[in-house]
Amino acid sequence: APRGSLYFHFPGGKDQLVVEVTRASVANVTERLGAALLEESDPAVAVHHIYQSVARMLEDYEFSLGCPVAPVVLDAPNDVPDLVEICRSAFEQWIGLLRQAFVRAGVPERRAQALALLVESSLEGLMVIARATRDRTPVQA
Repeated sequence: APRGSLYFHFPGGKDQLVVEVTRASVANVTERLGAALLEESDPAVAVHHIYQSVARMLEDYEFSLGCPVAPVVLDAPNDVPDLVEICRSAFEQWIGLLRQAFVRAGVPERRAQALALLVESSLEGLMVIARATRDRTPVQA
């Protein structure tokens, strides 16, 4: 493939490009989430700050950004195993970081897992609603 071609840089074509972009986006979100959760000893305050940050990001980017894996999970074919694994692992990591924050604050493990799942799934849904309505209010609630 010619040097300027997509296939020169990504011999696996579009699938490889999507895998690499998704992997990088997940790493960015994971790093930022982990840092935000370590900044506050109270996970409720940390979660509030995370939601506020997401609301600002949505508005700053005119509601064109959101979760980097949600569109992949919803629209990408299941025949790209690396992509499926990146998405599964992303949610597992994010829920795990939230769970750890709740546990550090003294929440029992089982309850911490349930709260982490609730926070992550709520944020994902609220981002979709905010993007659909082009209004950050759902994420700020």
